Amino acid sequence: MRIRCVFLTVLVLGMRVTSFGQYISPTDSGVRIHKVAPTARPWYEPDDSLMSLNAGLSAGLGFENADWMIRNMKDGLLGKEAPFASTLSGTRKYIMRISDALHRSGDSPEITNTLHQSLLIPNNLYLDIILHAYILASPVPMTVLAETVVKEFPAGQRKAWYAEATEKALYGDSWEDCLIDRPSREVLRYSHFLNRVKALETDPECLRVIGNPFDPGREVFPTLAPGGGKEGGERRVAPNGAAQFISRIAPTSRPWYEADDSLRTVNARLAHGRDGGMVGLIGAELLSRDTPLARTTGGTPEYVAELLGTLWRSGDSPEITNILHQALLAPTNHYREATFRAYVMASPVPMTALAETVVKEIPPEERDTWYAGARSKRLRAHDWIMGSIDRPSREALRCSHFLNLIKAIETDPECLRGLGDIVDPKWECQQERKDKK
Repeated sequence: MRIRCVFLTVLVLGMRVTSFGQYISPTDSGVRIHKVAPTARPWYEPDDSLMSLNAGLSAGLGFENADWMIRNMKDGLLGKEAPFASTLSGTRKYIMRISDALHRSGDSPEITNTLHQSLLIPNNLYLDIILHAYILASPVPMTVLAETVVKEFPAGQRKAWYAEATEKALYGDSWEDCLIDRPSREVLRYSHFLNRVKALETDPECLRVIGNPFDPGREVFPTLAPGGGKEGGERRVAPNGAAQFISRIAPTSRPWYEADDSLRTVNARLAHGRDGGMVGLIGAELLSRDTPLARTTGGTPEYVAELLGTLWRSGDSPEITNILHQALLAPTNHYREATFRAYVMASPVPMTALAETVVKEIPPEERDTWYAGARSKRLRAHDWIMGSIDRPSREALRCSHFLNLIKAIETDPECLRGLGDIVDPKWECQQERKDKK
């Protein structure tokens, strides 16, 4: 039974509400995006992934209308403390979190109205963030957005935007794009947006930059240009060659306790018959004598992150976990925590080998640090905000499961003290949390 209290509200930077210590910031939905599973709706429909969370945050303050959070975010962007002209540290992240939360919050007209007004505010230093959110939130066929961009902004600004958009769009004559069999929501929306502005654009330089992007329209995404990327078969493939496709491919729809196979097709087409395939190429790179795990020179952390990110998205091959297991125990691995996180994402459930390895082979101080990182991503019991997440992300479910497994075999008292009370999703039944409500 929910007990409601009468509370005093205080306006802080717009409609951010404080109620006797309880505080809902315009960014609160945005900071929890990584804990919510991506939407499974078609690209031409609104992203509804944060609707339940928004409703829960609103209800937590006694507001029955789930749109309260959208109005809160709107005031965070357009209220008296409008941040668009600010150059203070953290402003960019603040605006990005609100705009990301907005375009994941369903089909309320207030969302696109907010983004439209934000795009037209004079002296807006963060137009790129707002345009990105507007492209991902705009109702298809994006007529209002396309007309606004072409009519309201100078050719130089449009040209720069189009150049950035082409990096995210699909081009049917590109062998790289022909490797993608499940384009992401972002890729499809950017492709559609460029086709819309191309039909309205009159500036020759802008048209040259736009080129001929593939327009998915409203139909099922078809097979791309003939060849399917085969002409790239003779090219040399770098170990991190598949990493560039991570953001361009739709997230896996497989249950969290199964392997992530989102890069399987890209890996197969990139490898094009090479012995060992992309997984073997990455393994040879990570475990070689001149392993990047032992280097800290400029660019190496990013390079290692790309290799690890590609590995855990590459399917259920035992070779993947074998590579991560060896890398985790490598004596000169400067990226052991990053390797551990990739192992959590790739490990076959119930993760017994990983849990036993961590407890037996890793010093308590290091384990405690790793657990702290995993705790920030896990599902927490007795958390009213967590209760509003009806579709937890793959990462949240895997970290929760791992920590519960660790809790059963951990012996160090300091490590145990920090584990706390964790919701175990149980790999047999993902609906267990809902059934108990």
